Amino acid sequence: MSSSIVCPVCHSMFHVEARYCPVCSSPNNRLNATEMLKITNTQGFIVNVGESTFDYKHMLRLQFVASGKKVDINFEKYLMLGRESLDHEPHINLENHGGQDAGVSRRHARLIRHPFSLICQDLNSTNGTYINGEFLEPNRPALLRDGDELRLGSLKIRVSFIPAQKDA
Repeated sequence: MSSSIVCPVCHSMFHVEARYCPVCSSPNNRLNATEMLKITNTQGFIVNVGESTFDYKHMLRLQFVASGKKVDINFEKYLMLGRESLDHEPHINLENHGGQDAGVSRRHARLIRHPFSLICQDLNSTNGTYINGEFLEPNRPALLRDGDELRLGSLKIRVSFIPAQKDA
């Protein structure tokens, strides 16, 4: 088969421009790849994209790239990203943002708030988690920075750290 790829889920071959694997219906993540963010300084060295400090003065803004919709959330320890959550962990249900069509797992990724940073951890999702185009190995924590692009399956989300709202 010319111009074909191997499905990462079922390992069958299909055309590189197909939206989904014809065998298991997994989305073709190569069609909707996360843009690799490479910012260089004046000497030509790649520098980190944004500020990594995420403390009690910050809350999280998730902006869905396709729709432009924004969700602002303040959470204490953990935030589950997925299509639904049956446990009592705070979560963002991505069903209303095209999560199912984008291949977002029910329990896709977890954001972990540390005293001065924000960590993302893929929860062994079917279609993977990417930060600025870099694949996250399942269950391995990775630092999130202000301005990063997070991709769950093929759902692209811009992450921003914004000032926490003070109680009135």
